[in-house]
Amino acid sequence: MRHIRPFGLLLLCIVLAAFTTIPSLPQASTRHKKMSPDYNINSFTPATAICADLEKILASSPPAVMFILSQIDGYSAGQQRIDLAVFVANASPKDGCDPTLPVQDLFAACEAAPQQPLLPLWRKITRDWRPRNAEQSNCAELLRDLANTDSGQDKDEHALAFLAWLHGYTRLGHGGPRMGLFNSDALRDALTVCALRPRRLIRDVLPPVSRSLPLPPACMKTDEAAAHRVASDFDPVSATCADWLSLDGDQPLKYGDTTRLDAMENALIQVDGYASALDGVPLPSALESKRHIRDRLKNICMAQPRKRLITLWRILRPLTLKADQTTCADWLTPSRSGDSLRNLFSLFWLYGYNQAESGVPGSLFALTGDPDRVFEHALDAVCARRPEALLRDALRDMERHW
Repeated sequence: MRHIRPFGLLLLCIVLAAFTTIPSLPQASTRHKKMSPDYNINSFTPATAICADLEKILASSPPAVMFILSQIDGYSAGQQRIDLAVFVANASPKDGCDPTLPVQDLFAACEAAPQQPLLPLWRKITRDWRPRNAEQSNCAELLRDLANTDSGQDKDEHALAFLAWLHGYTRLGHGGPRMGLFNSDALRDALTVCALRPRRLIRDVLPPVSRSLPLPPACMKTDEAAAHRVASDFDPVSATCADWLSLDGDQPLKYGDTTRLDAMENALIQVDGYASALDGVPLPSALESKRHIRDRLKNICMAQPRKRLITLWRILRPLTLKADQTTCADWLTPSRSGDSLRNLFSLFWLYGYNQAESGVPGSLFALTGDPDRVFEHALDAVCARRPEALLRDALRDMERHW
């Protein structure tokens, strides 16, 4: 797989950018058939695939690579009965091209041994890779990442955002509701405890935010003072669009001279944390700035200022996928209004998850080759009839009758 590392990451950036505008998966499959007469992507099977297969897919149809990796990860999760789709939750880049998955490591290993089986290699590479997790991330990891100011990795920014997300995630913990945006005082207190107890879980050392903030300085402008008051009382449960929009004038959360999180994004991340806790999902879906979602949300909020922020956010955010919990009802709304790229990753992940149980060979691309039968719309129709069914069961039924 010579030269795959530099070209691989470049192509993945193109893939992830291109699929935000590609109208349907069938078109991608049709385009593949024209580009790759030598490799039949429909027959791709995680259990038997080797690195050379990935090279052929990358060379012939770059948009297929991330979907194929989703299927591999779903297959691996299905074999190990790992219910949560960690891959899907971290498959989108930040600011266009900053993969959060160990894809480059996979390409490097495949380059060294193109005939090795792909599935065990993927497991080996992802074994030591872990996204931030409310139930697992500890203080040592936080301190390490905050100290990493490498602009190419942004680990310090992600660590700061994770603290804000955890503040929302733990809103109902510690004997009472937690309100107020995560601020500099809470950050200082958390880091003080973490320095003394690096093995403690971050969620266990996160202090509540004091609601008795000092009065805004007399020199502060009226809109800044209003934002300051909203920030001190911000509650992800009851916050309205008007509350969120008013935060535009508040001070950002800072760490050091360069790491910062603006107040509006701080609030959204906190809302996502609370929504994740309600869903029983310890993985954040919005640590990185989702500018397209934020812009859409801002437009809606300007038209409906009294609307509850968390209601809109749960509609617009990407689908949080759990194989044995996510239902058709969970799928229907995000499939129409959420992150369509991430939702397609979800389908490929679930296909692989089911495949580990059924042993049926092939790829989901085999079901999407006819441009006159749009797969996603067909799945929507099945789910509309059975909204209470698990999404993985609906997908399995479609596989049988497609």
